Amino acid sequence: MQDAIFAGRKLTYSRVITRDDIVQFAQLSGDFGEHHVVPDASGRLVAHGLLVLTVPTRMGTDLHYLAHTMQWMFVRPVYDGDTVTADIVLSSVQLIEDTKGKRLDIAMIVKVSNQDGRLVVRGESTGVVVHPPTVAQYRAMEG
Repeated sequence: MQDAIFAGRKLTYSRVITRDDIVQFAQLSGDFGEHHVVPDASGRLVAHGLLVLTVPTRMGTDLHYLAHTMQWMFVRPVYDGDTVTADIVLSSVQLIEDTKGKRLDIAMIVKVSNQDGRLVVRGESTGVVVHPPTVAQYRAMEG
């Protein structure tokens, strides 16, 4: 059933970005920029932008979404200890049936804010869901 994914659907994900997350991401990515490894005057590290984007990409797991395009604007920094919340709106969902089979073409708008409600990242993505989850699977995600 594809009715679990529809235009206007809103999804929200949150998590705390830890110092350990930043250190591990620096090691994984090789990005050891000073602002990621040397604390500022307040003792904080700046999180990598792509680390912050792991919060909204959780949606990919839940909806079986494969991104084709992503466009992001990083508005302000995120620091270790910040809680970030990604609010996602599916702005377009179209069922496509062709020689490749059935799939859902999806466009979405993403806003990521910190614990103070201040926007830290905004963006858009387009992609596809080849095997949409069932309604029962979708309801289980909402937990």
